[in-house]
Amino acid sequence: MTSLLLEEMCHLTAQSLSTFEVSDHFRVIKQLGQGSYGKVMLAVHKGKGTPMALKLFRKSNTSKLSFLREYTISLCLSSHPCIIGVFGIVFQSLRLYGFAQEVAIHGDLFEIIVPQVGVPESSARKVLVQLIQALDFLHGKGLVHRDVKPENVLVCVPDCSRVKLSDFGLTKPRGSRIHGTSGPVPYSAPELTISEEEEKAQHGTTPRLLAEPSLDCWALGVLLFCILTGNFPWEKTSCSDPLYREYKTWFDSQEVMTAPTQFSSFTTLALSLFKGLLTPDAKARAAPKEVLQYFGGAWVKDKAREGIELGTKTQSRNSEAGRSANKDQGCADKRIAVVGFILQES
Repeated sequence: MTSLLLEEMCHLTAQSLSTFEVSDHFRVIKQLGQGSYGKVMLAVHKGKGTPMALKLFRKSNTSKLSFLREYTISLCLSSHPCIIGVFGIVFQSLRLYGFAQEVAIHGDLFEIIVPQVGVPESSARKVLVQLIQALDFLHGKGLVHRDVKPENVLVCVPDCSRVKLSDFGLTKPRGSRIHGTSGPVPYSAPELTISEEEEKAQHGTTPRLLAEPSLDCWALGVLLFCILTGNFPWEKTSCSDPLYREYKTWFDSQEVMTAPTQFSSFTTLALSLFKGLLTPDAKARAAPKEVLQYFGGAWVKDKAREGIELGTKTQSRNSEAGRSANKDQGCADKRIAVVGFILQES
């Protein structure tokens, strides 16, 4: 998808943009999430009885064009089974823009990662293979996601056998000019990391960096590390960060070196996988499908795997206890349960 084609599609969508208030056509049940853009609400379509997730954008801080771009890209990608589905419902109200997408009743991937522990390797493998398919499809359309992280991976089945990539607010056609960042963003590739002075200097100027699929590949590597360990590998991909500096020294070394501290729980096979995705040189970075060659053996060492299994079991027991303690939360939760049953049956 070229920038020109995207703009033309946005123009066509704008011409058919309906105007109504959310309550005119939807019964809102609860809030599912929120961000700087606005909120995502669980709702039921009054006419069809279909549960939907309404993504609502405040007009006060969202341009009509940026909203139309996100909707158009989401709709174009939604045919893929590993990407969140979008209904053909797009509208505006007095204060909001909005569109409807399918509901993922188990939240996002971030919510199921046990801090300092992660998720079982079996679940991580399921997630990775589905994200590889989603990114391969997206990149094949000439797009770059630019925001691959656990919060943007929605979970449809608790064991992660069905997850979906979502949130295309930062997605750009390949080759689009983009700015770097100076903040502590663990998912950002090294080529995006700039100093605060450079960031100030580039303000108001034409961006020099280009959106390339390799950015998503780096973020995919960081995401995999997060779900296998419950930690970030570093705060920032800059040599000013000691953890990233240790990793880069190890990566660049021509000699056999002990793996960086934060990677010590991984097998040789997994280290090769990470080296492929987390290659500092963007041009040499592995493409998503190239990672499939590393599915032939274990990724996590036995001792570390035992720790993950123990940690996730403890988390599961705590969650069960929490659910038992709150089993009488009232009518609102009963409505949610009904919606969940509808989704599971459909």
